[in-house]
Amino acid sequence: MCAQYQLHLDPEKLMQAIADLKILLSPKELANSNWHLFPKYRAPILRKSDDQIQLECMEFGLVPSWDKEKKMRFHNARVETIHEKPSFKKEFSKHHCLVPMSGFFEYIWSNEKENWLAKFLPKNEELLFAAGIYTTAGTFSVITMPPSKQILETGHDRSPLFLKQDSFIGWLENEGAESKDLIQFLRDSYFYPEWNVEKVPKKTKADSLL
Repeated sequence: MCAQYQLHLDPEKLMQAIADLKILLSPKELANSNWHLFPKYRAPILRKSDDQIQLECMEFGLVPSWDKEKKMRFHNARVETIHEKPSFKKEFSKHHCLVPMSGFFEYIWSNEKENWLAKFLPKNEELLFAAGIYTTAGTFSVITMPPSKQILETGHDRSPLFLKQDSFIGWLENEGAESKDLIQFLRDSYFYPEWNVEKVPKKTKADSLL
């Protein structure tokens, strides 16, 4: 599952990717342009706010609205079951977001005792946007799906659900729709990027991965 990812928030690439959106920026929290992100880190997302799309930071790892003690945190939500799970179905219906990514990381198990960290970077260096859900308390989760053939052959069994650019507005504005219609929208709107895959040496510090 996608538990760590990176983001290079290049202003030019960002504006090219979201040129059709009416964007409201939050520059104070977004002063940092390079991010290596883990659960509980604050990370940029795009969500609908009134009639505008707002870029702001929330905590990576959704805490269900009913978990008052905040003992549970989910950084991923499977698209196959998101509409059924009590932790996700309210937010899946009402609170959609886009999660910008420049790449993501997954541990690949060679055998029961050995693993290595794979770094997936898009071949054309494009800024990617995964479908996500968020809570009004300021936490979010990345929606995942079965992997592309390339990811599967690398040794991992899941992928973030990356949306085509022409579906950004549809996902953000499609709040309150029936679950079956939302599932169908995601099935019609995802794509599989082509990846450059790097093998990251063990004990590599996060800062050196940017």
